[in-house]
Amino acid sequence: MASVRIDKAFSWEYPLAAHGLMHNVITNAWRGDPYPIDTLLIFMANMSWNSTMNASEVRKMLADKDENGEYKIPFIAVCDAFHSEMTRSPT
Repeated sequence: MASVRIDKAFSWEYPLAAHGLMHNVITNAWRGDPYPIDTLLIFMANMSWNSTMNASEVRKMLADKDENGEYKIPFIAVCDAFHSEMTRSPT
């Protein structure tokens, strides 16, 4: 089975992507589209700003749970050199 990038760059949906579609990553991970994931690794990117430029909604997606009470994105690892919305501890 061929895999599809979670940002869907270079797929049938976005065949002419000149680079990765970083703004789709968190929303697609939250939706489980094109597939559910168990770990999201964010490296040197403030994805809360790059994903729809709506940091508060992105933080809600990262902490959202499904109907069984399980996190939609069970594990999140952030590695960055700068403090941002992504490195802030949940409240």
